[in-house]
Amino acid sequence: MKAGYANSPRLVRKLAAALATASMLAAAPALPAGSIAAPAADSAGAQARAEKQHSWLLGWRDPGQRIALPGTIVLHHRAEPAVELVAPEPGADPAAWLARLRATPGVAYVHPNESVRVLDARPATAPLAGRLAFGSSQAAPPTSYLALGSASPPQAASLTRPLAFGPASPSLASLRALGSASPPQAASLAASRALDSASLASPRANGTASLASTLAAASSAAPSDPGLSKQAYLKQIGAREAWSKIRPQSSVTIAVVDTGIDLDHPDLKRNLLQGVNLQNPGSPAQDDNGHGTSVAGVIAASGNNAAGITGVLWKARLLPVKALDKDGYGDEKQLGEGILRAIEKGARIVVLSVGLYHSSPYMREIVDLAEKKGVLLVAATGNDAERFGSKTTIKYPAAYPTVLSVGGIGPDGIPEPRSSRGSEIDLAGAWRVYTTEMGGSYHYEEGTSMAAPQAAAAAALLWAKYPNLKPYQIRSLLRQTTKDTAPGGFDVVTGYGLLRMERALTEKYKPDPHEPNSSSAKAAAMPLGKQLSAELSGTADSDWYRLDSPYDGVVTLQLRQLLSAGQSPKTIDLLLEQSGGNIKKELKFSNHNVEWNVKKGVNRLRLGLKGSAGSSKLPYLLSTNLRMKADSSEPNDKATEAVSLPDRTGSVRGTLHKMGDKDWYSIKVEAEGLLRIQLGAGTMRMDPAFAYRKAGGAEVAVDYEGEGTAETSPQIRVSPGIYYIRVWDASEPLANYAAGFYTLGITREKLPEAKGD
Repeated sequence: MKAGYANSPRLVRKLAAALATASMLAAAPALPAGSIAAPAADSAGAQARAEKQHSWLLGWRDPGQRIALPGTIVLHHRAEPAVELVAPEPGADPAAWLARLRATPGVAYVHPNESVRVLDARPATAPLAGRLAFGSSQAAPPTSYLALGSASPPQAASLTRPLAFGPASPSLASLRALGSASPPQAASLAASRALDSASLASPRANGTASLASTLAAASSAAPSDPGLSKQAYLKQIGAREAWSKIRPQSSVTIAVVDTGIDLDHPDLKRNLLQGVNLQNPGSPAQDDNGHGTSVAGVIAASGNNAAGITGVLWKARLLPVKALDKDGYGDEKQLGEGILRAIEKGARIVVLSVGLYHSSPYMREIVDLAEKKGVLLVAATGNDAERFGSKTTIKYPAAYPTVLSVGGIGPDGIPEPRSSRGSEIDLAGAWRVYTTEMGGSYHYEEGTSMAAPQAAAAAALLWAKYPNLKPYQIRSLLRQTTKDTAPGGFDVVTGYGLLRMERALTEKYKPDPHEPNSSSAKAAAMPLGKQLSAELSGTADSDWYRLDSPYDGVVTLQLRQLLSAGQSPKTIDLLLEQSGGNIKKELKFSNHNVEWNVKKGVNRLRLGLKGSAGSSKLPYLLSTNLRMKADSSEPNDKATEAVSLPDRTGSVRGTLHKMGDKDWYSIKVEAEGLLRIQLGAGTMRMDPAFAYRKAGGAEVAVDYEGEGTAETSPQIRVSPGIYYIRVWDASEPLANYAAGFYTLGITREKLPEAKGD
């Protein structure tokens, strides 16, 4: 196990909770190999209680490599993807158990089964206890550990003084912005807050005739639903215009993986299929929270029935999947399992309104599987832009390259300031809706959770009209028919613009919507983290792209040629503009990963066909991923390479630019005094953690908060000698590296003068 990760207080608590899980399951029968199944009646209680403790998701590189794991209880097992939910046996050394699993041949990852929550536009008010994936047994951090942005004792006042180790160092006062205005408990829950997530659907036979029959010419009359006058968003996204051209119904199954759906709601029940309940297997997927019912009403409240409201679709096939509990909480296993069960039940679109700030190898595997099976994921971006400011990023799974990521626009047509932003956003829907409410009623609701189902319903109509389109083509058609909300095309606030259904359903699909981009001056936007589809039309065509990088670093380009059966790969000429001279490469295979040194700001590349391709066309997929450049302190990956900091108040900024990166610093203390250490993250995707020790002494780790939240040591009394500080990202190290800076702040004070008698 990597040093630092094993010593994390939060990891220790997770491993202790895993032992508690093992004890609870000691008497429970093991599950047979195969798909995840509901536990037997006599062990269901123990199973549920155990999973509310902590467990781990273990992925195998290949199902054939799966072996029995000594000292391990297998809670669940799936053949596709090859994943197991595991916990250590009672009496095991949890740290050694975890290290042994990760070293087992064939194991791709072992990832904590983290907590997720519905993405509500309003802050969560649930108490911390019992809401984290590893249960309520977590011990609270010592009161001397201060969270930025919370009320703090007088000693913390010194943290607001300017710090200066170097000319680029910000004042530590700016670190206060890293904490939210919410109470510490709410900040701790940031990592488990809801993401509006993508919808997965499973492939079905392309029965063009049967699907086309659902698209009879629509009546120009408005539907008879009395609540229609309150549904202004339907006009905002072009739904009402679309209804005049196409009947708003679809035989495509849309799964809503959420808190369930009100199965008895009079405006929903005729559009509902028999669902799945992962919280209480064998029971109906009845909503006991309300969030899933609101999402469902946006998609398919029964239209033109002279009652209530109408959904974007008047008639539909909605599959409720209850993956979250009455408080809107669940975990990654339940979220992923909800997607997989939806695929198995024939869904072609799945709407997910939950997620996390960090990438997960387990969720990435499921997202890739869905794309492979022809299933479209539609996800909300999040509602945290005002709360977290410049640290805000798109949540996962919305941030994955092949997920349709949907933000929000207000009723006035202006981008909603709370809607999370980032380069992974595809488009925006209406932020505020009037929709179904649990109990048979209706209410106003808002958030990107309500915007994502609008795009999902539009995708269902597109698939009804064009049943042979692939998921990447549906995403492209929705993007290329938006209403631009800012000059210049793509932006990180609303992506390609506002969803316009009438355009998507009437305008012709363009295999290459980025044209004309045949010169550097006309280069098309290439958003970081997303997948684009395009086409090279013979050797005379050149495709130029413009990538706006927030940092210096290395971008991995993933290029895939879309070849028909029996077709050989073509040679592609690639030109990369970069400082120090342009780079030219010949790409001769159907799939290529190319590393590109980029600078902060605009970078350009060119693609073209080489040789005798003539006028033949080559469709392709292109995606990008950024790894930040190493900071100027590197190499400082071990204590012997520690960067020396002056023995005074100040700060230093750094990056964690590779998997498992650890940055070491040292301070040579000249005189007795007081020391306080603070570590802030510049992005919500980073979970800052650090440890400190005096040379020859025991190390103390500080890791009590979650993603994006600063960590602060207690006030430390120091004496002359060398003190070491080690910094790392406590997010699961095998998931991804977060692009963003951290700021390490040091506050030094003299000892208070002794008071006389």
